[in-house]
Amino acid sequence: MLNDSLTYIENSLEQYKLKIEKNIKRFIENEIDPRLREEAEYILEGGKRLRGATILLLNELLNGDEDKALRAATAIEIVHSSSLAIDDIIDMDIKRRGRDAAWIALGIGKTTLITNVLIPKAVEMVTPLGERAVSEVLSVWSDVSRGEILDSYYEDADYMEVVELKTSRMYELAFVLGALSAGREEIVETMREAGKNIGILYQILDDYIDTIFVESKGEIERISLERFHRWIKVDNDNMNMDMLTSRVKTIVNQYLRTLNLTIQRLPFKNLREILNILPYYIIQKQLGEAGLSLDFP
Repeated sequence: MLNDSLTYIENSLEQYKLKIEKNIKRFIENEIDPRLREEAEYILEGGKRLRGATILLLNELLNGDEDKALRAATAIEIVHSSSLAIDDIIDMDIKRRGRDAAWIALGIGKTTLITNVLIPKAVEMVTPLGERAVSEVLSVWSDVSRGEILDSYYEDADYMEVVELKTSRMYELAFVLGALSAGREEIVETMREAGKNIGILYQILDDYIDTIFVESKGEIERISLERFHRWIKVDNDNMNMDMLTSRVKTIVNQYLRTLNLTIQRLPFKNLREILNILPYYIIQKQLGEAGLSLDFP
């Protein structure tokens, strides 16, 4: 049963990723000024499309409108890629998705201005889902930006506040748009809570991975990791990796239990079954891509 569900999730997400890629190309061709298309393509190209593919998966499980879900999936990937392009400027990261970061390839000014073109287009894209969807996208962009400010310029910023704003809000948006594309407003808040916890899990593991490979990180990223180390209560200057791993596993298991309780409140059996497996799939992929593994029950 578990293996069947993992295979279903993997196959579905991969198929939906391809649909999103095609729709992003259509979006660039139809919605972007020809003089800006090459730069827009550079910013939007690549990535796992996990957030967008999750919207389509949730919509399928809820028997929703795939056209609306595809619009929402494309929109969230535009927002996510734009946020990464800006994030790389702030952190002075020179590589993204296996190549030069957008600001290295295009310049800081052009990267910033192209993202300013892309974000309103993403908002327009979700209008068929209703005013609530539009409001959600705008709210998330505001929160992600606020989280980036706290992360980059306030060393004493609370770790979990930054995580919830920068990472978790984008996963919340995926789960909310998945429900709205299927017209299931009655489960939006429960879906939001589930997305929030998956986003927190993702960032904790991302910071765990970055700690292991800290030598490859820039100064700003190292400062951000110090906030993670304080939160998880490990000595930043004398890192005990066994202690770090043990604490990460304990915290991840706590969030998995909380997530399970949230999922059980959803009224649809097939949705509950897949959502109970989805976080394990994400963890497995995330750690596997870094050449790592952790055992979770």
